[in-house]
Amino acid sequence: MLFHSLEFLVFFPVVVGLYYACPVRWRWLLLLIASYYFYMCWKPAYAVIIMVSTLIDYLAGLGMGNTSRPARRRLYLVASIAANMAILCSFKYFNFLSRSFGALLEPFGLAGHYPMLNVLLPVGISFYTFQSISYTIDVYRGDREPERHLGWFALYVTYFPQLVAGPIERSTRLLPQLHNPHAFDLDRTALGKLFSLAIPAEASAREAQVKDVMAAAVKAGQNARPSVEAPLHDVLQGTFIVRVHPALVNGLTCARLGAQACAELFPDALWVPYIDPGYTLCMDVRRRVLDYAQQHGQPPSLLMLENHGLMAAADTADGIRAIYRRVMVTLHNKYALAGIDPVLPVSLPALPTLVDAVREQLRDALCSYATGIAYSGRFAVANGPLSPDHITYAKSYPFIGEPTRDNIEAFRRQHGYAPTVICAPLGIFGVGTSQKKAEVALALAQDGALVVQLAAAFGGVQYMTDSAREFIENWGLEAYRAEQMAW
Repeated sequence: MLFHSLEFLVFFPVVVGLYYACPVRWRWLLLLIASYYFYMCWKPAYAVIIMVSTLIDYLAGLGMGNTSRPARRRLYLVASIAANMAILCSFKYFNFLSRSFGALLEPFGLAGHYPMLNVLLPVGISFYTFQSISYTIDVYRGDREPERHLGWFALYVTYFPQLVAGPIERSTRLLPQLHNPHAFDLDRTALGKLFSLAIPAEASAREAQVKDVMAAAVKAGQNARPSVEAPLHDVLQGTFIVRVHPALVNGLTCARLGAQACAELFPDALWVPYIDPGYTLCMDVRRRVLDYAQQHGQPPSLLMLENHGLMAAADTADGIRAIYRRVMVTLHNKYALAGIDPVLPVSLPALPTLVDAVREQLRDALCSYATGIAYSGRFAVANGPLSPDHITYAKSYPFIGEPTRDNIEAFRRQHGYAPTVICAPLGIFGVGTSQKKAEVALALAQDGALVVQLAAAFGGVQYMTDSAREFIENWGLEAYRAEQMAW
């Protein structure tokens, strides 16, 4: 089936129509069937080649994900590349290599009959072969974790629209897009039951019941997990509800005198003292919004949440931009007035050979927890938890010192987890079970350091309390968020 053929002109609109008519949970399967049908239109038997290539790299990825030994991981990578190249060369280059070999031997009087393959070239074989190999390379390098769902991986290899996309698409870009849940609709009446139900006081039971109510509010035919902030957004009036927490804002919301400074700089804003996220935060904000509306005749358009960032509500995208612009300009001016640099100072990186030595030390001490490693020059890391996001993606506390196996184990015993931010003599390292997690941990460490620096304008930093930290560390939803970030 050619892209400019009549068959494709019929095939593509049918697939698009079925895609939007199909329940979200089964759309991946529809695309997989459509992709295999597309390839099988050339020759049905060639689907076996795609299946073999897919299975080879799927198993190679799992193998690399189940070991931290560099030699074993390298073996899986070499096996994947060798097997795929053998398939590609057999169909695409066998006749060329056979003729070339014969031409080389002809001057020595050894010319004769050399085997030739009389077969049609499988459509897209170069594309899906290198697409599949790129995945194993990404897993080997720690750029992503292995895809454990065979169906999703098969779709990544065969996704037919990619044939006209140009260069091979990295698995770190395409697979997250395939996994990314689509927008879904909530029944606001069903969601509103949260405000009238008798909710258990015990935290785990309360959050479990809230999750059930929210799941029931998802309209029929859609498969998605609503954000815990959905009821919180429903409390505010406005077509657009935006939640952000840039460092410049958290410099205020994570400061000791944050509430006082908010009242001075943003008198129209609603300041919300820290409260555990989820249902309790939603109900507290709802009560405060209603009180604000009674006092001012309208609900707030700007909320400052202690150790949480800000929320803005407006009826237009331009309205959101105007609120955000006002906040950022005001804070920029305040920091300038206080003589505080809004840019984090970071020292020059060490020599690559020295950094590589520390990388090996981290892999030895942390094993699979250091599959991915990101590095930066030194900066003043935050010494405690600043926000739920910092805890989720960079843990509550960094490791500071020489990252030997004994020192890392002592940290693990003290805190109950392996560190993701390592403050070593050579600089700051982010580590994780994938390269993306390591880079995010390092980025959050830099963000936290900047927050501490900026909070000096408002009386200094205010870390989260132990009870607030423990709630986030043990909250199932934050573990789910961290898991999703693997993509």
